Amino acid sequence: VGLPVSEPVPLVPQFLQVAVERIVSGGSMIGTEVLGIVRMASSEADAIHISVQERFRVVAESAALTNFVLIMITINTLLMAVDHDCEVCEVSCARFKAVLEICNVVFAIIFSIEMVFKLLGWGIYGYLAKPQNVFDLTIVCIALAEVDGNLCSYMCLTGAESCPDRELCSNGLGMCAGSGGLSVLRTFR
Repeated sequence: VGLPVSEPVPLVPQFLQVAVERIVSGGSMIGTEVLGIVRMASSEADAIHISVQERFRVVAESAALTNFVLIMITINTLLMAVDHDCEVCEVSCARFKAVLEICNVVFAIIFSIEMVFKLLGWGIYGYLAKPQNVFDLTIVCIALAEVDGNLCSYMCLTGAESCPDRELCSNGLGMCAGSGGLSVLRTFR
């Protein structure tokens, strides 16, 4: 994704250069000059903010981000589809379940980053103006709420030494009781 190139941000903002030059030259700064320097600082800050927001907007609206997110949604849906009940007493099944828990965390992070790009690029009102973004926000918040449960299940499944311990992890009755279950809502994206 090619981002538009803007002018480089100077190391010392212009308003500071003007103030330092005035002080070094031995001149005093009167109220109108101070006000002018404050206005200059404000306009420079606004220009930097617009430049950063514009860069996020370009990324948020890019076909590359859209295609990447669609691919991630597809992979996420496929991984949820292959999740099945298996005998967690078998080490391979416990590992499979643990990998799925980590995948849920990774997808939650990816979708959160997409949301942040859009929020920073469009602003809160621009983001919430689209109904699909409100839905995405809801799904991402639910996914983030489940991250703790996903990590807990992963640690439980990989750390359990015996079959009964792994069964407790798998059934949500062990140390991770009450976690998970809502990740399937991400397929509605």
